[in-house]
Amino acid sequence: MKRVTPAFTHRLPSVVPLLPLIGLGLDLPWRSRLFQVEAFLLVVIGFVFTLALRRRAGQTAAALARSEERFRALVEDTDDLVWEADGEGRVTYAGPRVAKLLGREAGAIRGCRLAGLVVPEDRERVEGLLARMRREPERLSLEFTMPDRDGRRVVFEANLSPISDAAGRFTGSRGYARDVTARRHVEDELRLFKTIADTANYGTGIADREGRVLYVNETLAAMHGYRPEDLIGGDGRELYGDEYGPQARALEEIIRRDGGFVAREVWHRRRDGSRFPALENVKVLAGEDGQPLFVVTTLVDISERKASERALQNAMEEAERARRRLETSNQQLAASIRHAKRMASEADSASRAKGEFLANVSHEIRTPLNGIIGMAELLRARDLTAEQRDHVEVLHGSAVTLLGIINEVLDFSKMEAGKLELDVRPFELRRAVEEVVELLAPQAARKRLEFICFLQSELPLRVRGDRRRLQQVLMNLAGNAVKFTERGEVLIRVGLDRQDAQRCRFRFSVSDTGIGIPAASHGQLFDSFTQVDASTSRKYGGTGLGLAIAKRLVMLMGGEIGLVSEEGSGSTFWFTLSLETEAPDGAAAPWTGGAGRRVLVAEGNASARLVHAEMLRACGCRPESVEAGEEVLPRLRAAVAAGDPHAILLADAAVLQGEPGEELAEARRREPALAATVPILLAPHGAPNGEDTLRRDLAAERLTKPLRQGQLGACLARVLESDGAPAPGEATPPAGAAADRPRALLVEDNPTNRVVALEQLRKLELEVEAVPTGEAALAALRERDFDVVIMDVQMPDLDGVETTRRIRDPRSGVRNRDVPVIALTAHGLEENRRRCLEAGMDDFLGKPIQLSQLHAAVFRALGGCGEPAAACAGGGCEDEAIFERADFLDRLGGDEELLEELVAFFITETPNQVEALRQAILEGDREAVTRLAHTLKGSSANVGAAQVRRIAAVMEADGREDRLGGMTARLRELEKALERFRDEIHP
Repeated sequence: MKRVTPAFTHRLPSVVPLLPLIGLGLDLPWRSRLFQVEAFLLVVIGFVFTLALRRRAGQTAAALARSEERFRALVEDTDDLVWEADGEGRVTYAGPRVAKLLGREAGAIRGCRLAGLVVPEDRERVEGLLARMRREPERLSLEFTMPDRDGRRVVFEANLSPISDAAGRFTGSRGYARDVTARRHVEDELRLFKTIADTANYGTGIADREGRVLYVNETLAAMHGYRPEDLIGGDGRELYGDEYGPQARALEEIIRRDGGFVAREVWHRRRDGSRFPALENVKVLAGEDGQPLFVVTTLVDISERKASERALQNAMEEAERARRRLETSNQQLAASIRHAKRMASEADSASRAKGEFLANVSHEIRTPLNGIIGMAELLRARDLTAEQRDHVEVLHGSAVTLLGIINEVLDFSKMEAGKLELDVRPFELRRAVEEVVELLAPQAARKRLEFICFLQSELPLRVRGDRRRLQQVLMNLAGNAVKFTERGEVLIRVGLDRQDAQRCRFRFSVSDTGIGIPAASHGQLFDSFTQVDASTSRKYGGTGLGLAIAKRLVMLMGGEIGLVSEEGSGSTFWFTLSLETEAPDGAAAPWTGGAGRRVLVAEGNASARLVHAEMLRACGCRPESVEAGEEVLPRLRAAVAAGDPHAILLADAAVLQGEPGEELAEARRREPALAATVPILLAPHGAPNGEDTLRRDLAAERLTKPLRQGQLGACLARVLESDGAPAPGEATPPAGAAADRPRALLVEDNPTNRVVALEQLRKLELEVEAVPTGEAALAALRERDFDVVIMDVQMPDLDGVETTRRIRDPRSGVRNRDVPVIALTAHGLEENRRRCLEAGMDDFLGKPIQLSQLHAAVFRALGGCGEPAAACAGGGCEDEAIFERADFLDRLGGDEELLEELVAFFITETPNQVEALRQAILEGDREAVTRLAHTLKGSSANVGAAQVRRIAAVMEADGREDRLGGMTARLRELEKALERFRDEIHP
């Protein structure tokens, strides 16, 4: 029974309904009654079991329906992606989230390939995973990015499971994915935070609510003497040491009060047990329930700052103690200051009295000296006997020496008082040096010294500095050289030490073959009132102030000064100056038109030979030198024979005296080839005309020694340039028509000085009227026109300064308020000069007045140019060309039409420039006057309007020097020159 029942019961559901029929419809006598009972029971059991199975099936179907409903609700409510795909990776089912994410209907997604729904860069990886699952069905995890319906990229983390049939074959896959975009952003931010924290120079740590360390950076760990891995997982509270309890309670209180953030100073403990102060910032991160989750801490070790604070506190305490001591000292000092102020006031009063005394003494001494020197100069110009001339020379020399002593004492006094100021303005460096040479040349010639001046050809034409003080230093050094040299030579050199774009460092040196200076005396030589020894003072005279003044002037100008000397071997004094360079601005450049012409230099002095050869090279010539007169004729003949004759013979007259000169003159008469060489003779300054016979025999030009570059260039230009045009730098010749002479008004109260000045002004071919007072000057200016006023400054009643102010006053009633005024004063102080110029005077001359200085000042006032021999009448020069047509045409290549076009344009445009210039003069705009005059000078030079160019150049120079007093008169002269130019063009 036990064996049959299982197999039977296995088929029981299908046969149970038939069992009753079988049991009742058969007549089975051979079966026992027991068998029949069992069969009946089985039928009953089968029926009951069938009913139970049917009930169970109904319950299962209902449960399954409920399960499917729950699954559908779960899929529809979840934010995860749910899908199923077939074996080829095509979607067979897509959850609502998939359709919502992609913005499509679920039916539209079915049949799409899974790989086609992700971003392009993930497709290959998804296809590879599906292929792998087909080969080896197993559960896989993957991450992919899908674009949503708005184009945003959403990152998903997915699980993929295989689907198999009853036979275990792979038929597809199902998967679900969760949106991890936000988490990825957080992770990126955490990585960034960790990177920043790891590289920060302050400590950073994160702990949980229990104080367990989750993260520390290297800085925080090293701050405590640990490595990061030593601290992570440990209790961060241990870093506070024994003070954690109070500190923690204070921290919790602050966090509750301030909302989760606190900044404080605390003490931390290092691994070795030492403690350090730290600035701690703590931020508590809480969850949604407000309970703390994490604590973020940043830490800065402030040990050094605390040490500095302690040092500062100690310093402040010490400073307070010092302040109290100083307060006591100040009380004592205040009493001393009050006493010092009284003494300073007394000293200032004494200084002012000293200055006024020196000024008065200067005036009282210079006034008679002016008469002495002026009369001596006038007498020297007359025909005198030899004895009379000697007397006059002694008189003149003594007066000049006395004037030099007075100047030295006054300069030294101003330096001692700190009142010596520099007058910095543009000037021509070469001309400034050559003026010193010209002044000393007569003295050197009288001692029969070879006086040589050499300036490098590379020197800039114009510089910016104090011309007068530079000349004073150079005059002192060169004057001493001439004074202390009995025989031989004195050489002045000027060269470039260093040069850049805007400044040059110049080196000036004066060498002589005089008595020399012992080495032991070099240190004291530049001290005040010092001579080498008493015998020097007795023999040569002097105050001993010259070199001290020179040193102070050089230092005031930012330079250095020194000497090289040995007793009996001569001396070389040198000084350096750094000066700003200026644009040439009309300054005459050295002539360089030698064009390789061969020149023979005949000079007995070796230094002069070298310098003259360098000057000739700067002019573009090819020089060669001989020492003796006997060498001249053979060298000239040899050059002719070689087919390269000398164009010029530059010879010292002394070398050709006697037989060498006679032989040369005779050879030139007999040999035409030698006659083509033009001789130029050199003679000392002021030498008598004893060599006139030699000059006449050789038909030579004559130049004065010491030879100067501009002088040599002008002479070579006259000789070598066939058209006879004046050479660059050559002065414009004066006019001589007496009827057109300028009128000058001399205002001088001293009768002697008045006579001297009258004679000096008449030598300049001026028509002069003299008056003794300022009132008389104003009356004369109201009645008559004058071209220039020479005004004494110190006069009784109405002095020269006040007289000039009244002349400039529009209510003065004078005929020409812009008449140029030249100040004459015996006061040598700089402030007196400034006061004169501020009053409206145009120029300033100190007494005693040198004829050459007066000449130059009058010439400037009359609108002259260069350094003429006499003032040009009417502000112009009679033989000056109005229109240099030939030169202009040559520059245009002979183009007559272009010439006419440019000249017409110049005539049309110039009136506008003149009107603008007039307005600038009326407004007193010095910069505008300078700029407009410069423009007019350039345009007139371009078209050959020579007179217009000259007047514009003078106006430009006056504008730069801030001399606007006579600008109106010059403007009228400019307009007349323009009118003459127009008449010349269209007669």
